Amino acid sequence: MKGVTFVTRHYREGAFSVKNGWQRLGIELPVRWTPLRIAAGIAAVIAIGATAAMVTVRYFGEGSVHPDPVAIPAAVSPRNIVRAIDFDDAALPAVLEEIRNVYGVEITNEPADAASYRLSLHYEGNADDLIATINDIFDIELIIVE
Repeated sequence: MKGVTFVTRHYREGAFSVKNGWQRLGIELPVRWTPLRIAAGIAAVIAIGATAAMVTVRYFGEGSVHPDPVAIPAAVSPRNIVRAIDFDDAALPAVLEEIRNVYGVEITNEPADAASYRLSLHYEGNADDLIATINDIFDIELIIVE
């Protein structure tokens, strides 16, 4: 009750104003956003965006905002492209399915008990070398079909 009595005794208009509190500390409040200042801010953002668009078109060329992708020559087989692939205690059928998806190759000669083979491996290379590695690990004869 003491606190309420103190406040009612010492209260005066604007004593608890945020603006007056900052001014007593010597800190100026930020500039108020009037409609004119808001419009000027929007115009500045539009001008910066238009400048960025013009620079992009000038740098990359008319009608294209990205450089042309590098084409892979037709003589390069998808199975010879180097990619990274990871397996964590995966069954051989899942491993082969992932290799098919990543490298775009078809694999045959899967052993009858393929589900019993488990593989944990991080590999970076082409499909031919990966299949040769799996063949060496499990002593099997997987084949990539042309």
